[in-house]
Amino acid sequence: MTISTIMTAQVGSCGPETNLGSVVETMWARDCGIVPVVNEGNEVIGVVTDRDICIALGTRDATASSLVARSVMTTPVVGCAPDDDCVDVLLTMSERHVRRLPVLGPNGVLLGIVSIDDIVRRAARAPATDPLRHVTLQVLAGVDTPARPLPAMAVGA
Repeated sequence: MTISTIMTAQVGSCGPETNLGSVVETMWARDCGIVPVVNEGNEVIGVVTDRDICIALGTRDATASSLVARSVMTTPVVGCAPDDDCVDVLLTMSERHVRRLPVLGPNGVLLGIVSIDDIVRRAARAPATDPLRHVTLQVLAGVDTPARPLPAMAVGA
């Protein structure tokens, strides 16, 4: 099963100088948690996630309209190709601790987005003998494992 069969092809994107207020509007309108940042050639140069925005606004003395995508985007871009196997992409998500990947064409041109939810929905419909079904269950725990140890929290904090 390849990514092209489950990816979302019609995705919102933004430019590097797009303010975060506009990025949030795109996320809200498209019910998504990631917006690829593209250059003039529609090549993905970064991604902005809902988490990136929350961390930026929570740690900087700035408004969403005063910050731009370039200042919070994640680079380098980790993506996948439309002909990549779903199992391989799921393993990449687990290794990178991410839930969504841009689907890239030649020269990094944006073709779509694939999420762990897309893969899980496909795995749920797969026959019991399909490796995707088996690997999905194993990998889900890895995606939710923090990339770094969490700080100790005081009781009642």
